[in-house]
Amino acid sequence: MSLPLAHAGHWLSALVYAGPVVIVALLFLAAWLRERRGGGGDPLPAERDERIR
Repeated sequence: MSLPLAHAGHWLSALVYAGPVVIVALLFLAAWLRERRGGGGDPLPAERDERIR
């Protein structure tokens, strides 16, 4: 007995809805990895920033 598979039209219509969600998730993942590696954030420590003002 073989399992029924959806034809390509079903998969393409699902990608229309899932595609933007996957793209946003990948952007969040890239930003999280960038922050974790130290690529973003405030260039000056908070204490030093207060002394400058």
